[in-house]
Amino acid sequence: MPERSDPILLYHPDGYRVARQDLKGRHSAGESFLTAFLEHSQGRDIHALCANKAIGEDFQNAVQAGPGSCSPRVVGRNDIQAIRRQGLLHLPAPGIAEEARIRDFFGGDAYAISGVTHTISSREMLDGVADIAVAPVQQWDALICTSNSVHKALSGVLSQVEDDLRLRLGASRFTRPLMPVIPLGVHANRFTRNEFDRAKWRTKLGLAEDTVAILFFGRLSVHAKA
Repeated sequence: MPERSDPILLYHPDGYRVARQDLKGRHSAGESFLTAFLEHSQGRDIHALCANKAIGEDFQNAVQAGPGSCSPRVVGRNDIQAIRRQGLLHLPAPGIAEEARIRDFFGGDAYAISGVTHTISSREMLDGVADIAVAPVQQWDALICTSNSVHKALSGVLSQVEDDLRLRLGASRFTRPLMPVIPLGVHANRFTRNEFDRAKWRTKLGLAEDTVAILFFGRLSVHAKA
């Protein structure tokens, strides 16, 4: 494993594009991450694993339109040497179990895999986390938890699966990935207070000056967010 190198980003427009009709929090989080990554990479090459030519072109356009002066480098699935050289494949999603199975063809130490959590209560998400217990995930992989609550909930899911395997099959060894708690970053300059817009909307909504207003910008989903 290399001592340090920029990761290869697993890139798909669905993980990073916010110009869409079905905008969700994970899209916004992915766009914010990519913007910060480009801004602070200081002109280095930015590598991305892209499934096809069209996605590769989308990645190149995203990098060229972003901040900084980074150069996009598209990597294919068959370029295992490039992935080994960079040492880390980062996903804009939590699906590290599936990627670990792909990596296993090349050896568990070929490179590390990291992913990040978003919604944690959907069936697909919970199934994916439970799958970590039986996938060839390594102790140098990482599932980034965006809060202490997320860490507690997903640790509980893994513990339940491990207990079941222990009881039914006599399993005694389990490998968990790193699960660091790293809250999602915020571009503070995007939230600069604007007194003109504040006054305009309070007037439009008929709010008195001493009325407390709370603005919620997000997606409410009983089955996936509660």
